[in-house]
Amino acid sequence: MRLKLMRRLPVKNILIICGLVLLGLVILRSFLRVGFPQTHDGDMHLARLANLNLAFHDHHFPFRWARNLNHEFGMPIFNFYYYLLELLAFIPMKLGFSIEHSLKLVTVLSYLGAAIVWFIFLLPKFGRLAATAAAIFSLTAIYPLAVIMIRGSLGEVLAYSLLVLNFYLLDLFISRPSRCRYLLAVGGLVLFLLSHNITVIFGLPILALFCAVLLWQKPFSLWLKVAAVFINSIGLTLFFWLPVLLERSFTYFDSISTGKELFKHFPTLGQLIYMKWDFGTSLPGPNDTMSFTLGPVHWLIILLAFLVKKRGFFHWGFLVFVFLALPVSAWFWRLFPMLNFVQFPWRLVLFLTLFGSFLAAVAAKFYPKLTSVLLVAAAVFTLSTVYDQWHFNWPDEFYFHYPFTTTTQLEAMPKWFDATGNAKFYGVPDKVFSLTGQTVGINNSNWQTQKHTYQVEVGKADQLFERTSYFPGWAITVDGQPQDIIFANNKFPGLIGYSVPSGTHQIVTTFSDSTPARQWGDKLSLLSLGLLILSFLFFPKIKLK
Repeated sequence: MRLKLMRRLPVKNILIICGLVLLGLVILRSFLRVGFPQTHDGDMHLARLANLNLAFHDHHFPFRWARNLNHEFGMPIFNFYYYLLELLAFIPMKLGFSIEHSLKLVTVLSYLGAAIVWFIFLLPKFGRLAATAAAIFSLTAIYPLAVIMIRGSLGEVLAYSLLVLNFYLLDLFISRPSRCRYLLAVGGLVLFLLSHNITVIFGLPILALFCAVLLWQKPFSLWLKVAAVFINSIGLTLFFWLPVLLERSFTYFDSISTGKELFKHFPTLGQLIYMKWDFGTSLPGPNDTMSFTLGPVHWLIILLAFLVKKRGFFHWGFLVFVFLALPVSAWFWRLFPMLNFVQFPWRLVLFLTLFGSFLAAVAAKFYPKLTSVLLVAAAVFTLSTVYDQWHFNWPDEFYFHYPFTTTTQLEAMPKWFDATGNAKFYGVPDKVFSLTGQTVGINNSNWQTQKHTYQVEVGKADQLFERTSYFPGWAITVDGQPQDIIFANNKFPGLIGYSVPSGTHQIVTTFSDSTPARQWGDKLSLLSLGLLILSFLFFPKIKLK
């Protein structure tokens, strides 16, 4: 039915998609200017992209270590933080685009992609007007634009786009299972699982419940196939998720994410409806100086959808996330303290955009004229509201030597590393330091992301310390002999240290997936890859009754 509809009226559909792209580009016109918009986190993603590029050229797979962050002491940023955004931006970067242009391109495509997928997904279900309504709602909702233009949490927008794509791919698969659709469903879900940690934690249950609704009263064999999609996808991403979940204790994460802050940052209902567009921060109470609203006109469209007598999954989903975002849900958050890493409940407004886009299609289906007027008003409101702060334009070299951690509270910093204690070495070019203060000769140095090889020459026995923060997975050999790493020295807190006698010595320091979480994650992901290949090859033999 989808294919027939697209074939019957291809020109009109293409024109609508072109119109959506044009509207999106006008709204996001700031990204068409020279330079990169100033946001809370934008420069951090640019620096991560530079370090991902270094890791790629050093053949450091899977990505875990960023060698030049943290004043070139390095840190395991990719062991804990999503990097699909940077990995996708790596493609245009290799085609000759600058770091800033590459990240801008992926961000714009993510933002536009969500609207286009909404249109393609809902076109055969509700018709052209309703599908267009969902796409326009997605483009004009204020919160995703605040994520892009104020917060700069660009991975969040990519995750939103992939979440919409997964609704579409899973719906396709359930409607008519095939080996190609299985592969597409698994591929789409894998990308989503690697896109943005917090969005994944809430988005994965949403997708599972969505499938359960579609599968209601369907054959059990189809339930098994859909379950296989989820199991296979999760398995393929365990190389990332097992270390994220099991190695947080190696960092400052748990000491920072206590949950106390979460209860200070609930938005009010009025803030969800309307807030002034501003570039400040989230403050305790209702005095926030940044915008995280959905948009007043958008709420009117959603209200129309709730006037429809038949309410479904997206109606209830919207209400659940309104509840979770407001102070009235504090008791729920206390029941599940493991969710405290969310830090700011207003982050859930992203899911109000998700559910609201579908509800806009419902409103357009039953109230086409009124919804059309409101969509025009929403577009006008957004165009007159959203603007950028200012732009910076730095050369790629700046990001390759970005000195900071790309985190706001040192969450991914190894817990043994003392930033204050090691601050005296910031800006010092030396790669190796002596405990006794003697001069250390360094020769034949080769410093890669996951492997450092060099010769040291010392006049007397000493303890030497590398310009590398210690983290489980690092190992060192002196003249080919393994040696225990010294990382608890008060003078060099958290640096990789080793003992040497007088003379010249060959040092090799390597980082590997030698911890249990990484080893098991890698093995289970490889096993899941094998299962994916088998499922693809033998899928036709599994028939629906």
